[in-house]
Amino acid sequence: MKLRTNSDRLWGWGEAGAFNHTAAGRPANDPDGVAALMTNFIAAIGGTAWGTIATQYYQSNYNRTFSNVGNPKQELAGVWHDDATPIHNDLSPLELAQEAGRAAQHFGVNNLANANLVVATPQMYNDAGFNQGSYCAWHDYVTPISYPGVTTGIAFTNMPYVPERRARLRPGLREPRARRQQRWRHNRAGTRDRRDPD
Repeated sequence: MKLRTNSDRLWGWGEAGAFNHTAAGRPANDPDGVAALMTNFIAAIGGTAWGTIATQYYQSNYNRTFSNVGNPKQELAGVWHDDATPIHNDLSPLELAQEAGRAAQHFGVNNLANANLVVATPQMYNDAGFNQGSYCAWHDYVTPISYPGVTTGIAFTNMPYVPERRARLRPGLREPRARRQQRWRHNRAGTRDRRDPD
């Protein structure tokens, strides 16, 4: 576990209905620039002081020795824009694992112990748990019992379209900006903040 290799798989970002909007000056398959931000982030974190936090983790070599995670300079192995494999909303964990398996095959990953495959989904096609507000993302490891039919040993990350999470927050969770500014002015003037409901 001396190396870490990340490969991004942008699944379905170019398919019809993947996004419910466009933005001037941005590609239709990345109207918010999220794919570019994820790619640039993973490409930049290797070898940084921030990335050294991962080196505290280790795995057993099953011979009474352990190997710590590394922090290599080049962590991004590649990005695959796959619009050939059909996608839909409310994906299951098995479908995400199957996509990670296809990505491992596409990238020719044969050292599964040192790889993490990121399956990033577009705005309108996410997994069921994300759509229900259960979490923002998760990672897992393929075993024959958890993901039958998928290559054992693949480590993958389910990366839903996180900006969509903010849009799904329940109304009232974040008070409107005008209300926050009004409360700030009252607090600054020394008046009591009653936090009246809107």
